[in-house]
Amino acid sequence: MPILLKCANPECGKSYSVAARHAGSTIDCKQCGQPIEVTTGTTTTSRAKLGRFRIIKRLGAGAFGAVYPAYD
Repeated sequence: MPILLKCANPECGKSYSVAARHAGSTIDCKQCGQPIEVTTGTTTTSRAKLGRFRIIKRLGAGAFGAVYPAYD
């Protein structure tokens, strides 16, 4: 069964479908190069980085942008 992933980079957001055999590995977004951890049951990565920040998850989005909690 394929796993649906979405790049956590707020400027990209590209979606991918990968085979379940890739679970536990990390792939790079083909659009922006952001690393995406392949895990089952999630659609975003908890290890994505934006600059020095590690993105945790997407909290929400509106007309002017999106909000992500991150570790510094």
